[in-house]
Amino acid sequence: MKLIYLVFIIPIICFVFISFNNRFYQDDSFITLRYVRNILRGSGPVFNSFEKVEGYTNFLWMIILSFFGKLGISFEKLIILSQILGIIFGILTLIALFYFSNFVFRLPFYLSFFLLLLTSVNYAFCYWAVSGMETSLFTFFIVTGVLFFLTDKDKNTFISSILLGLSALTRPEGILVFILLFLGYILREIILRRFNTLKFLNILKFFVIPFIIIVFPHFIFRFFYYKSLLPNTFYAKTSFTMEYIKIGLNYVWRFLMAYGLFGIIFIFPFVILLIKRKFFENIIIFIVIFFYVLYIISVGGDTLQVYRFFVPILPLILLYLFIGINNMRLNQIYNILILIFLTSYFLFNRFPGQGHKSNWEYTKYWKTLEIGLVEKMKFIGLWLNKNMDKKEIFSASTIGAISFYADRDMIDLLGLTDSVIGRHPEHIEGLKHSWRERNYNSKYVLSMLPSYIVFSTGIKPSAAAERALFLWKRFRSGYYPYYISSDDGKIVELIYKRKDNAKDITLDKIDISADFPTLYRDAINSLRKGANESLKNFFELLKITPEDFGYTHYWIGSIYESAGDFKNAEIYYLEALKRDDYCVLAIDGMIRIYFKKKEKEKCYDYIKKLIKIDPDYLYAYYYLIKFLGDNKEFKDDAKEFLEGIHHKYSILVIRYI
Repeated sequence: MKLIYLVFIIPIICFVFISFNNRFYQDDSFITLRYVRNILRGSGPVFNSFEKVEGYTNFLWMIILSFFGKLGISFEKLIILSQILGIIFGILTLIALFYFSNFVFRLPFYLSFFLLLLTSVNYAFCYWAVSGMETSLFTFFIVTGVLFFLTDKDKNTFISSILLGLSALTRPEGILVFILLFLGYILREIILRRFNTLKFLNILKFFVIPFIIIVFPHFIFRFFYYKSLLPNTFYAKTSFTMEYIKIGLNYVWRFLMAYGLFGIIFIFPFVILLIKRKFFENIIIFIVIFFYVLYIISVGGDTLQVYRFFVPILPLILLYLFIGINNMRLNQIYNILILIFLTSYFLFNRFPGQGHKSNWEYTKYWKTLEIGLVEKMKFIGLWLNKNMDKKEIFSASTIGAISFYADRDMIDLLGLTDSVIGRHPEHIEGLKHSWRERNYNSKYVLSMLPSYIVFSTGIKPSAAAERALFLWKRFRSGYYPYYISSDDGKIVELIYKRKDNAKDITLDKIDISADFPTLYRDAINSLRKGANESLKNFFELLKITPEDFGYTHYWIGSIYESAGDFKNAEIYYLEALKRDDYCVLAIDGMIRIYFKKKEKEKCYDYIKKLIKIDPDYLYAYYYLIKFLGDNKEFKDDAKEFLEGIHHKYSILVIRYI
């Protein structure tokens, strides 16, 4: 009994330790929290007040969080609770895996221990447990549902049906696993010549009917509430094309390099069980794994990193591997050496598909990036909440934390929570894609006149939905980059703000090259390669730059300024402002140049202009105070600007000077 206790406690401690050290909150988790908040407010499961859209795929997880929210738990604590629940369901999955492998499938004790250990130290398994998402809950339902089903007992088949029904309420893939188990069972019984009418009736009675009773009401609710049988995310994200399949194959291959020993953990048990003539006895688990992987390939893998889509079947993959190892009938010492090698391989090896990072480094890298993204979007969201009227709307391409903290109606540029974009995307000939979410409808977005548009990468358009906006004159001439700053000046972010005249700018047609926004993005990216390479790209871009766009010239000017060529920098900044007098970055550059040239009047005029068009840019006030420190004769004229500085800004400006 003491040994059993140790088998439980060691892997569980490893799992909790790794999960705790990787704790973060995934941006997508805030989408669910926004739905939860609207439920608690009495608005129902909606993302925006103006339409009912099923922009989530985790119904049961949303209901669970709403239940705890109804008990009075604050959202700050609800975030922590969702992470705790993730760890709890991860532990329950490990317990179920140990119990079934040791007491039902009769694996030797040491194999059950290593099965548990390999699962518990898998960084993907640990990472997604503390993400605030439904992954751990879904994994628990899938793994336990499959394990109960594999016992071939009517009572356990019924329990399996309940668990898989709950999995289908948690994520749509639960339906896929249910179908695979049902078909796998029929196929196995036919191959082994055990199939008969009684078995068919039993599988209907104990497995199919209970599942339908659980899942069918959800489809009824979805149809009458959202007027659709499928979630909006299905239309926004799914596209069964060769391009998606290529992306999906790459996703699977990277997982195989990281955790699949380049596919050996799949192939090895398959071959061993064939040789030992045990394959068809274990064909059900093979079918679940194989066709689930095909599903992952068909949908193009996951937009998120760290192999989330593999987590629900990861314990089953490892169980299948260990069934194969057990059937080799090797000496126990040889098996242990193999398992020690596998554990070391998963923990410490480096892979080209992960930038030659180990699994630990790779996981830590993406955790750090996600934490930074959430903090950034939280800051912008809080700023929007403070500075937007409740009737105004904004738009963004990364919609989790920003939508939750802004607490305003918004347009999701990618269409996950917007039915128009999700179901009626536009197609612009020649516009290249780079993100997995390919849907966009830039004309629709601009017709809604959002007060602000937020890109995940600041000024640079990355997604096709962002780049498509640059093809319209209403965006190029009706919106401009707008700096916002934190009170202490430590955070400065850039969003796009609507000008007052935006509604008067036509949306009739696109009259510039569809290559322009993609080449603009690529030119910005080339800044990392040095001045010569980036100048070459921006000069090439000038050939197709529209007359109303000033930022191509701005970037050329900034490259010259960085090289100390202030004469050419000034020429290109002025050209940028000639094309777009709201070119904030060019104004910022002109202030620096006129500071150096000591041209007081021009410098002061540009400072005033910068404050006028971007009063939330803290560094504009730095420029003003610094300028007045050297040129006190302008102090009386600048009184209106000084009085307009918020008290918290004035303290910071004084400290700066």
